[in-house]
Amino acid sequence: MKKILIITILSTVLLWIINIFSYYLLNYPNELDILKIIKENVEWKPLLLIYLALIFISIISSFLFFKNRTFLNKFCRIMIAFNIIGMIIMSVIGLNRFIENKKYFDEILTEFRKKAEKDIKNDDVKTFGFGLSLPPKNKIQEIEKVKTDSILKIYGLKVKNLGCSITPELTKASEEYEKITEVYLTKRNGKGWRMKMENEIQNVNKNYR
Repeated sequence: MKKILIITILSTVLLWIINIFSYYLLNYPNELDILKIIKENVEWKPLLLIYLALIFISIISSFLFFKNRTFLNKFCRIMIAFNIIGMIIMSVIGLNRFIENKKYFDEILTEFRKKAEKDIKNDDVKTFGFGLSLPPKNKIQEIEKVKTDSILKIYGLKVKNLGCSITPELTKASEEYEKITEVYLTKRNGKGWRMKMENEIQNVNKNYR
């Protein structure tokens, strides 16, 4: 009896570990941050309701079937079966989504790598932004934008907005693009170029605000 109770507890713990890890697979390529996954990604309410329903079914089944066994023995056996089924289902769902997400992410990553190589060749490197791109509200903002764009152009950069949808795939792909182009831009502009550029842009912002 003690052995089957230990197996029940271990299978329950393993099920919840797989549940949590499955949410990492579902949200790939997000970072594997266990605390963040537990707090932000795991849908605790439906999972707990389902598990409580399974416990209830196990209790009822333990009273109805296998009369020659003790209640605890029957309950543990049924719960172990449910735990194993749950582990298989969550693993299959998680792995299928992971494969889909990885394929999509690899496609975007390849696209951004090719863009980086092409833009380096054409001396037309992009600096990416996210969010709603609004036009200048007045003449002062328009002049500020023109001067900022002019500074970026001197350093071989052009702003490109990727839209309002900030997905992990786009974020990581743009970081990969920046990593590839950074080497070229350092050769082009010299060491410490980014700090110089940012200081120049800050001076423009101060002058027009």
